[in-house]
Amino acid sequence: MVSSNIVYKMFNIPIRITNLHKSDSSKMKQISPCCKIGTGLKTICKGCENELEKSNLLRGFPLDKENIHIITQEQDKALKGFDKVVEVIGKIAKSEIDPKKICGAFLVTPDKKQVKMFKKAYKVFEQGISNSSDAIVVKFATSSKQKIGILTSMDNVLVLLQVVYEENFNDIVQIPEIKISDAEKKQGISFVKKLETVDISTIENEYNKRLYEFIEKGEPLTVTVPEVEEKDELGFFNQEWLEQN
Repeated sequence: MVSSNIVYKMFNIPIRITNLHKSDSSKMKQISPCCKIGTGLKTICKGCENELEKSNLLRGFPLDKENIHIITQEQDKALKGFDKVVEVIGKIAKSEIDPKKICGAFLVTPDKKQVKMFKKAYKVFEQGISNSSDAIVVKFATSSKQKIGILTSMDNVLVLLQVVYEENFNDIVQIPEIKISDAEKKQGISFVKKLETVDISTIENEYNKRLYEFIEKGEPLTVTVPEVEEKDELGFFNQEWLEQN
């Protein structure tokens, strides 16, 4: 949970941001073949600090904070079999897809190496979903981790939406009921209408740009965070603002 502010020009709304999804405890780790311990993101053994070849790295499954099960070659080969199959489980109404539980998305295209017959089968499958009120529920795996997915169609191509397992979903914290008047509701609507339409594809990652500048120049990285002023109950949605907009 993180304290933050919704900021627009000179206005602020203090908020708390909470992750809807718990981390998946089944994440595999890279293990050094020499000391049999984790390597982190770098291919360096944390025990003896030897540089390692990626091809020699082992994989391990954390049993707890101290113990890791080393995956044998036979086990690894068996687990990788899951990567080759997207198993159809059933269907779900598109209207019932909960966006709060979507934690990833993948583009699904026909295999270019396959013959025309399979490419046509892909198109028949895609159009079936596109012209239906239902989407397809599947199981699939990446990096030897089985996941739940929903196959749907967007812009004449299949899209696989990854859905979080129910056990990893954090229920939304119940907040106190907040009552507002019709006039106050109009203030919120007026604020949204005044905003300019944005093309999301043109938005740049400002955080990364500043981070790279910091690394290249070696200068301190400073970010100005606007202070939240104590105002009336409506915050920036006050009567004066409504009359001006």
